[in-house]
Amino acid sequence: MEIIDTLPKTSLMNDAMLQIQRLHNIWNDARSKRESGKLLECRWILDSAEIELSDDIEKIDESITDGKQTISKKLGEINDKLKKKDNLKRENGVNFYNILLDKEKLLRNVQNRVGKGSKFKDTEEDDMD
Repeated sequence: MEIIDTLPKTSLMNDAMLQIQRLHNIWNDARSKRESGKLLECRWILDSAEIELSDDIEKIDESITDGKQTISKKLGEINDKLKKKDNLKRENGVNFYNILLDKEKLLRNVQNRVGKGSKFKDTEEDDMD
């Protein structure tokens, strides 16, 4: 056994930028499907975003200690609503659409909270060092 096998391994490539690109593509695909009325396909695409953000969701959930509802619990409730047969009926399309919007908003919020989305610079910070 070589000594190098016992050392901790560090990735030579940081996946963060690639993940941001994948999420960008997912959001574009979801918007396109949603706008063309392909809501079930939009749901599947949002499931991809949920998978992409799953580690971040877990970290946020672990930090919740004040009894607030976790992201996982909120997503579970949304996913349960999306699975209800009544919401899949054509006449309930608006309801299904609104549930999809709730899911996308929650996932985008996660992306922003972990610094992989819309993050704004604190105006109190001074870049002059």
